Order: sequence, then structure tokens, then C-alpha cells
Amino acid sequence: MAGGVAKRRSFQIVSAENEEEFCRACAVGDPGVVVIDLDFGVDAFSLLGTIGQDHRGTVVVLIGGCDRRTLNAARRIGSKRGLKMGPALLKPITEETASREILDCLPAGEAALCRDDIVRAIEQDEFRLYYQPLVRVGKGISFGAESLYGVEALLRWEHPVHGLLQPGRVIPLIEAEGMIGDVTAWVARTGCRQHSEWRKRGWDFKLSINVAAEELKDEGFADAIAKLARDEGMGPGQLVLEVTESQVVAEELQSLETLVRLRLQGIELAIDDFGTGYSSLGRLHKMPFNEFKIDKSFIMTAHEDKHARDIARISTDLGHSQDMIVVAEGVSSRDAWNIVASLECDVAQGFFISKPLPIDEFDAWLVSLDGPHEASEEASSDMIDAAVDPTALNIQGRPVVRGEGWAHNDERREERRKAYVAPPEDDPGPRAA
Repeated sequence: MAGGVAKRRSFQIVSAENEEEFCRACAVGDPGVVVIDLDFGVDAFSLLGTIGQDHRGTVVVLIGGCDRRTLNAARRIGSKRGLKMGPALLKPITEETASREILDCLPAGEAALCRDDIVRAIEQDEFRLYYQPLVRVGKGISFGAESLYGVEALLRWEHPVHGLLQPGRVIPLIEAEGMIGDVTAWVARTGCRQHSEWRKRGWDFKLSINVAAEELKDEGFADAIAKLARDEGMGPGQLVLEVTESQVVAEELQSLETLVRLRLQGIELAIDDFGTGYSSLGRLHKMPFNEFKIDKSFIMTAHEDKHARDIARISTDLGHSQDMIVVAEGVSSRDAWNIVASLECDVAQGFFISKPLPIDEFDAWLVSLDGPHEASEEASSDMIDAAVDPTALNIQGRPVVRGEGWAHNDERREERRKAYVAPPEDDPGPRAA
């Protein structure tokens, strides 16, 4: 399967059935990606050690039929050894899923790129923004435009030689070259201008962009972002900055002032990939976030993995207890959607709703949304188990959902907020899984 993916990108494929063959293959040259099947009977950790000694630039993808917790633990071992770990893929896995995950790891000539290429990309408009919608979770199986909660702007690089470069390979390069601030400024400027165009057409939803922890150390960052949003006519609460959980905890002292400045100027803040950074819950309580995104690794497997489902449930309850909007990432199937609805998450994001789309396709997706209307009683009660109504599909053939449960979730969040007892200021709180 991995071989088929690589062939479509004109990569040489080398297979190894034992450690000796693996070492011999690696001796020929640095592999771009190594896919290790944990069920193949070889010592995966010995292979990780070999990669760590001589091939630290290689991306490692693990595949296995064990339970998700064991697979993720194996991935963490590689990360702690300083390796560049790609996704951990649970069997059975479709070729479509493997293609999507592994293609993002395959190098596309980025090693030959440098700072001048990034500067040129900005000047010659080689960067692109793809947009992925976030929808309110409700009871019905059809929805109107009012159910569109927001859109996340995701960076792509349309390189004239290497083609469309994915963020998993591009962002590390940009950070290594010290250009993340320039690229974030481009993303914010481009996204806010596009948001202005949407507002002119009558749309009213949030725009989310990702920022790196390094930028939160810049004293002028908050004022610059807030001014850019104001210049494009964005009102309070319309721009959301996403920061990953691990970055926030690591940079708390340096970034707290910047985060507060942003909130005071009407910029909303989302903690991204929650559940992957081992945060202190006491620290999270003290940070000024108002949106809470559960990592996709838990949502995508929650319907078949009790442990992932429990983490998703606990995370949802935690977010609501802190009076945060809870967003479920990785809603890639109807099973995942059903879990998200049962957990009473507020917002969903994932391929089940729509993949990230270039602007022309996203505009077509917007046009495909029907106008405001009430979902029927029957549709509401049958959301979990009913077959999808073909008339309620969007342009990608995916069911989209109406946000009838929004007011209900507001009430539930208020109940949980009142029931929550905050830890003392000097109590770091328990550690999150």
C-alpha cells in the first residue's frame, strides 16, 4: 500500500523483510520515509534505533493492528528518541487513508529549498490558503447557513517545480529558516481579506488561523494582528488564533501577556490538538482561551476504541467546565459524527463535513448550503441511526448538519461551569492524559 502511494510521487521503493535487509537498504542512502509494520515480526524498536543513529532526517510512519494506545505509545518512543515521527496508522486501513497520511510525509524536494525560496513564494504569490469549515453540532441531518460556525485557513505551497507542498513538510522548513513570522503575517493578511469578501456577500462566521509559540514571544505580535483584523473590518470575536497545547504549556510565562493582549482586543483564542501535550489542568484554567479543540487522534477512533472515547468525553466535559466552546477535530466518518453528537461537542471539523478546499471550491461549497429552515422532528430524533437523506448532501456527497443543539449545549455548558470548582492559584492541578 505504501509502495503504491510512493510510486505516484515517483519515489523509489525498497522493501525489507528483516533487520539485516533494512540496514543494507538504509546504507545506500538516507530514506525520505520509513514505514514500519509492527505486525511484521521484526524488532521495531531496534529499527528505530538504527534510524536514530544515522538517519535522523527520515520520517517514520508506524502501522499496526494492536490497540490505539499501544500504537501511540510506540510512536511516543520514537519521538523521545529524537526521531521525526509521522502518523501512527491503525489497521485495518484503506488505501485512501494511507495515501492521505503518507503523502503528507513524503519529501517533495524541500531539502533543496532555502530562505530565498520562501521569500520568493511570498512575493510571487506561490502560497495558497485552503479552507476547511467548522459546523455546529445539532440534532438534524440537514442544516442552513446559520450552522456554519467558522472556517480554518490552512497553508499550502504551490511550488513551480515540486508541485503542491503540504504543511507537514513546509512548516518545519519555514520555522528552520526563521520565516514563520513572515508567513503567518501573509496567512493572516490573506485570510482576513478573504473574510472581508465573505462578509460583503452576507456571510457571518469565524476565521481561524494557526500561530507558532515563537510568535507569542514577540511583544508587538498582539497589536499587529489586532490592527490587521480591524483594518479589514473584522469585529470582535471574528478572528480566532489557534495555538497547540504543547506550545502553550512550554511557553506559558513568555506568551501569557501576548495572549491576554489579544483577548483584550477582541481576538479569540483556541487551544489546538488538546490531549497530546500533557497539560497541567491548573495552568489551562489560568490561560485566557475560549475555544478548545480535541485532537483528531481521539475523535477518529472513538467509535471503536473505548479509551479514545473516554478521553474525548473527559476532554469535552473539561472544556465545558471552563466555559469553552468544544471543537471536535478529525470527524472523518458518520461513526465519528455520531460520537461527537453523543458527547455534546459544540462544533465539528473533518472530512465527513468537507476536506480543506481551495478558495474557488470552498465558495462553491458555501453556495451549496441551503437557507435557514427548521429540521423536522423526525430528522432530529433519527440523527444517530437513520440513513442519510440524499437531498441533504453537500457538493462532496457528505451529509451536513444543522445546529439545533446549539442552545441546548449552551445550557449544558452553563450547568457544568457552575458545577466546576477551580483549583487554588498555587495548585498546578492534575495532569491531563
